Amino acid sequence: MKKNICILVVIAAILAGCNVNSKADIGSENAVADVKVAKGNESTEETSANTSAVNADNSIPQGAIKDGVCLELVSDIDMSPIHYLTFRKRDTVNDKIIKLENDNFQFDISAQNVVSYSIDDVGNLVIELNTLGESSPINMTLDGCKYSYTPPLTSQKSITLNQDISYGNYTATIDKGEIYPNSIVLYLSNPNDKKAFHEAFLLVDNDMENEMAPNVVLTDEGMILIYPGKEFGKKDNITIKIGGKGNYTFQDIILK
Repeated sequence: MKKNICILVVIAAILAGCNVNSKADIGSENAVADVKVAKGNESTEETSANTSAVNADNSIPQGAIKDGVCLELVSDIDMSPIHYLTFRKRDTVNDKIIKLENDNFQFDISAQNVVSYSIDDVGNLVIELNTLGESSPINMTLDGCKYSYTPPLTSQKSITLNQDISYGNYTATIDKGEIYPNSIVLYLSNPNDKKAFHEAFLLVDNDMENEMAPNVVLTDEGMILIYPGKEFGKKDNITIKIGGKGNYTFQDIILK
């Protein structure tokens, strides 16, 4: 299935303790498979101002070492198909962590659905990545250091919905849902106006007392809505707030 990609950055915080600030977002209907993001034109200097000592930890996955420096995957918060990855640069010769600076790094990644990336307060690179449909390793390069990330296999339950939805003059059909341990994915077909539905689907989470905008992927058939959230897979039903500009309807969806 050919995809024309359109990514919307998730506005609400997904998980306590996972605060991903989207300082650079990537995505459009015409997004290409290879995304190249350049941050500054000068290479990062390894000085005492941007390095810190670290004890060797063989349990942390490492990428290829180049000139004594490599990328390490510090954490992978698995909200499959959404992943929140944190990487750091390590000087393996001097056993130091090289802190990244917001305006002075270059990042390349061979993935279609990069939602956002940013540098956190301690100088690590944080990536929000949509791995839906990604079966091959995802290759990335940060300042010349390469890392190959393979999304873990995650089981999901598929359910047939075939629910017609509408608000105002806009109509579509929710064909099916996929239930992951920490995400709910809805597949929509035949929207009579894709643009009208871009910001029209808010998941009303009564347990967290908030509304969540989905990650949206445009497809030839319609669109895919991805709602990541801790233990969302345990929900028996959800409520979607459909509409815009004060014109809303509510759609209950049974997930059993």
